[in-house]
Amino acid sequence: MDCLLDRNRVRAALECDGYMLLRSAVDEGVVEELRETTERCAASESIDVAGLTIPSFLALQEYAPFRETLLSNRAVLECLDAVCGKEHRFLHHSDISIDRPSFWHKDRLNGPFRRFESLSPWETTRDGETMKIYKLLLYLQDHRDNNDSLKIIPGSHLRSEICVTGEKVVQLRPKLGDAIIFDQRLTHSGTHNPAPSFRASSPPRILVTLGFGANNIFSDDFERGTLARQSEWRARASPPSGPILRAARFVGRALKHILPIVYITFPPELVLCLASFFYET
Repeated sequence: MDCLLDRNRVRAALECDGYMLLRSAVDEGVVEELRETTERCAASESIDVAGLTIPSFLALQEYAPFRETLLSNRAVLECLDAVCGKEHRFLHHSDISIDRPSFWHKDRLNGPFRRFESLSPWETTRDGETMKIYKLLLYLQDHRDNNDSLKIIPGSHLRSEICVTGEKVVQLRPKLGDAIIFDQRLTHSGTHNPAPSFRASSPPRILVTLGFGANNIFSDDFERGTLARQSEWRARASPPSGPILRAARFVGRALKHILPIVYITFPPELVLCLASFFYET
């Protein structure tokens, strides 16, 4: 992105609507290289939790060439400056999802990692600090002509309840090289549709997610929980070696096809409770 972003427009978009689409934020050549690297690494570095995930991918040597490009992206840093001032940082949240169906939810620490939250994401500290954690999404394929990317409910980051019925839903359609930045409390969903992994007839859907936040207690808590989750998930990334582990991977693949039916059939509040067993952040 060559031109400077309008800071006031960025702040208004992220504070009021909770999201912003950044056109041509990442060079298409870099995106294609990221995709090639991910297709090579998926078999050995991913875990199967209703779709493949490569946790803490920026810690892997294979992704070292992309670290500076992603973490020092000019457009992203300008957005963070607009809402956080200069006091913000990368929170070590770096996941890659492959053919992973999603559901209506808000990003936060879930499952056993909720214990790291000392405050609700919607609380205000005595010093007036609030949660300012933003996710950067980069799709490694073009979504201009389909609905398989992010859906959001504008302004929903301002309330803790997840409500979809009667709400305005915005379907984003980023092209290759576009990025999305959003307040992680925003109610959002990806595609409900599973896709076969790594078949020539159906290329995998790959999503890169990074987390950034203002330097405050909310970010401190989230960073600690994220590091704990990613450490646990990295330990599970080795190939299965035994009937129990092979069965666990089979169950993970099956869930990728079963969960979309659950997402569509049941209310989002119930889905969130069920899905917290599989989606831990």
